[in-house]
Amino acid sequence: MSHMSTERIGITIAAYNAQGYLARAVESVLAQTDENWQLVIVDDGSTDSTLSVAQRYADADSRITAITQENADAAAARNRGMSMLDTTWVTYLDADDELEAAYVSEMRDFLQAFPGFDYYSCNGIVIAPNGSKELHSGRTQPHEISLSDMLNGCQIINAGTLQRKAAFLESGGFDESLHFSEDYCFMLPTLAQGKRLIATNRPLYRYHTTHSGRKSSHFEADLNAFQIIETVAHTYDLSEEELKASQDGRAAHRLLMARSFWSMGCKQRQETLDNPRIDEEIKRMLLSSRRVMTGVYAERLQKALHAIIGEKKARAIWTVMYSPYRMVKPLRDALRGRAQQ
Repeated sequence: MSHMSTERIGITIAAYNAQGYLARAVESVLAQTDENWQLVIVDDGSTDSTLSVAQRYADADSRITAITQENADAAAARNRGMSMLDTTWVTYLDADDELEAAYVSEMRDFLQAFPGFDYYSCNGIVIAPNGSKELHSGRTQPHEISLSDMLNGCQIINAGTLQRKAAFLESGGFDESLHFSEDYCFMLPTLAQGKRLIATNRPLYRYHTTHSGRKSSHFEADLNAFQIIETVAHTYDLSEEELKASQDGRAAHRLLMARSFWSMGCKQRQETLDNPRIDEEIKRMLLSSRRVMTGVYAERLQKALHAIIGEKKARAIWTVMYSPYRMVKPLRDALRGRAQQ
């Protein structure tokens, strides 16, 4: 029997005001067919009964630890939870999501079958507010995901991705100054440094698109992604393919930032422009985007969006981007395949 087959898998949950759904996440860990796991729940200064829920589970099962801290957001809570896990391999589970019962067992087998990688990701089931379900990825077999793939846009569900605890801590963990996309911003530079990511086609994570307010701030998430792509492109010696991917990724995130910007109210837009993280180039892009999202520019951005979301979702993206502003009509037409040639 190999050492890996007997080693525990470490999981942490960062929970803020999660009393309504934390139990569901913890129950999904308790339901694992492979019982060799450790769970650390970090209450991130909740004002509801989240800590009580977590403590109840910790009192009932020695594999579970519950702690609390002053509110510092998910990145800080995950970092603390990861540091407390007494395992070689670690991952995190969002408080409003779930693991499939075979997650620990199949991910352990995945590690053994494909040694030598730094990150091991699984496929997932995306569950919409109306209860509809869709596979996150249509891949049919395990495959390596390259830096170019990730520069084009995040290709995985970051939650549920296994990595070595020691390497995670040595890299500094998640950037605690970021409130959104901190997991993507963590992984991208490490891939540029030569680390490798592999993903299985098995859907072992259940991603709920409801409950968590962290999933609603699209502008900040896209700003963070845009800036980390830009940093990687300017910091590392990228190949021609990787540089092209970084250009496409930045173009797509510019578009998504513009969509979010013009869907804000006037006060929010001004606050966004006053944000010190918004440099003059981004300001000019946002303010001019009402008149430049036309014709060839829309078609170019359509290709960049395809690189992020794939052709399967291209039809749906125009509804996500809907706005009363005339600026998006040419883009919607382009994404529907009706742009002027």
